[in-house]
Amino acid sequence: MDDIEKPRHPYRTLAVISGVFLAAIVGLMAFIMSSDARFKAMLESKGSDRAGRSLTIGNLDIDWGWRMAHVTLNDIHLANAEDLKEPDMVSIKAVDFDIALWKLLIGRTEMSQLTLLEPKLIFEKTDDDTKNWDLPALSSGNAVAESVVPENRHDFPIIGHLQITDGTVIYRDHTKDLNLDLRLNAAQGGDAGKEAGFTLTGTGTLSQKEFKIDANGGSLFALQEKSKPFPLKADITMGATHVTLDGTFEDPIKMEGVNAALKLKGANLADLFYLTTIPFPITPAYDVDGRLKKNGDLWLFQIDQGRVGTSDLAGAGSYDVSGERGFFKASFQSNNLKVKDLGGFIGYAPETKSELPKDKLFPDIPLNVTRLRASDMDVSLNAKKLEAPGLPLQSMNVRFNLDKGLLVVDPLEFGIAGGTGKGDIRVDARSDIPKMDLDLQLRRMDMQDFFNNTRFEAMSGGRFGGRAQITGTGKSLADVLATSNGRLSLLMGGGNISLLIIEASGLDIAQAAPLLLDKDKTTRVRCGVADFTVRNGFLYSDQFIFDTEDTKLEGEAQVDLKQELIQAKVEAHPKDSSPLTARTPLTLSGKLRKPQIGVDPAQLGLKAG
Repeated sequence: MDDIEKPRHPYRTLAVISGVFLAAIVGLMAFIMSSDARFKAMLESKGSDRAGRSLTIGNLDIDWGWRMAHVTLNDIHLANAEDLKEPDMVSIKAVDFDIALWKLLIGRTEMSQLTLLEPKLIFEKTDDDTKNWDLPALSSGNAVAESVVPENRHDFPIIGHLQITDGTVIYRDHTKDLNLDLRLNAAQGGDAGKEAGFTLTGTGTLSQKEFKIDANGGSLFALQEKSKPFPLKADITMGATHVTLDGTFEDPIKMEGVNAALKLKGANLADLFYLTTIPFPITPAYDVDGRLKKNGDLWLFQIDQGRVGTSDLAGAGSYDVSGERGFFKASFQSNNLKVKDLGGFIGYAPETKSELPKDKLFPDIPLNVTRLRASDMDVSLNAKKLEAPGLPLQSMNVRFNLDKGLLVVDPLEFGIAGGTGKGDIRVDARSDIPKMDLDLQLRRMDMQDFFNNTRFEAMSGGRFGGRAQITGTGKSLADVLATSNGRLSLLMGGGNISLLIIEASGLDIAQAAPLLLDKDKTTRVRCGVADFTVRNGFLYSDQFIFDTEDTKLEGEAQVDLKQELIQAKVEAHPKDSSPLTARTPLTLSGKLRKPQIGVDPAQLGLKAG
């Protein structure tokens, strides 16, 4: 949240601006017999020197008294930085205040009333090193700001009644494509009552998305009471993202001691990058409730309950903005996590596959390498239950470590089919074309789980495992697979499988037909081996054998991962004699997403004859 860079130490900037207008007040007694014109000239000179910018006052009028002076200033202008559109950084139509003269002698500033009419402040950042609020008085070694902003709250100026009418604050950050136009009003003390406060509302754009803010806070008199936190409530809307904060500041001048209830909802967690520079993945709609705190440069958050898509989410963490790059550290938990809500991690948009072209299987949404370089992170996610239609996934434990554009997913652990999957993924986004390395091992998976809710479930079993080692380059998963090299292997030893599946693969009509009409049987699996080489985006089968007591299956395959095409053939060799065993190879061809299954027509014709 600090990444939308406000002026560094904004309280100092405002203090210097205030000091510009009050710098000569401490010499009031010496000039009490001077003319208003002479005092105006002195104030303009001292203010210009301190700000390093031209300060002009259209008119100054002082009504002197023995105990109190009534001061009115009109048309105040503090020049803007050179080469910026607006001539003034600060302009105020009128300032009116009553000040106790004798209190100045003991170093106290007491005003029975202070009124600002149409104050306008413009903060503008043109690049990382150029900001119009970089005043000489804020340079290192200059103690002006330090002296104006006291450490003790009780040393703040005492104001009986404060009125700010039609105030304007404009903030522009060209590096973030941020433009804000805010309206500020305040009525505190006196007739308004001690509990009156201020309102800050406005609109603008952030990265070409509509941005709105509606905030209100307590009385500035609360700043004088150290034991009483300053209340603040804010609603921020950016596009479809909505943030609500309702809490207190221990020290709003220094932006410290934040303690607020947090409500956060939106259409896509990835949009939070514009507010925080944290590279969240693409997600479906989310809604979370929790708390937000801030100690120094460390933001702390806790999510008591949340939802991302149809998955529940809770957790806690921190965001450290003290360094050149933000560091996001968090631990999340989910009791029931849906795989479809995780599509953004591999490049699928929410409700993923339906948005791909009908014949495409691998997502081709490019990875935003700029975002991966913006902040660092250490995030873990533990899902007690993992749901994936069609896949026997059970749980997941994963940790993401991002350091200067290098993303390491380790460990990557999940339960599948009663067994385990374990590995790691490395994505190097330090170059414009990322490189990805994947090493994944599957162990002791139960074949029966892959036939859940089918007639083959009770008649299939046995453990198998495998390993995938793949390296590729590209900005999307589709690009990585299209350039990949590596190896895929699966191995099974022992178990059983439905005889119907084996018989049908060999087109043994005499034995398969009765099984379809009657009770199915099983056959023992002796072994199974599937070994593939991945080379330049093509997958080649080195060995594919599935041996049972009834049939031996042998096959060969070639898959074009770039075009997503497959050409495969599997041939069955029954070990028994059957009058209608065709032993005709099965073929698999066409698009991976929807391949065509058939038989080799040439061999089928010969064998039929």
